[in-house]
Amino acid sequence: MTWWQVITLAGAFIGTAGVIATLILRTTARLDKRIDGVHEEAVADRRQWQATMDAFRQEMLRLAERQSRTEGRLEAGDD
Repeated sequence: MTWWQVITLAGAFIGTAGVIATLILRTTARLDKRIDGVHEEAVADRRQWQATMDAFRQEMLRLAERQSRTEGRLEAGDD
């Protein structure tokens, strides 16, 4: 093998490695964007669920307080 064939072969390997590295970097960047999007959706879903559960708890507390007052009135009427 002559020196120019070695240089050409080395250049081909370096060029191929560069193309592969570029593809890997682009794919990684796309995956990062997708992961970020999914994470943001998950956070929004969790916040929505938390707000729903907070509203449910408040409603249960309100109903329990109302029932307690109603039972108190019934007991007062029984005396």
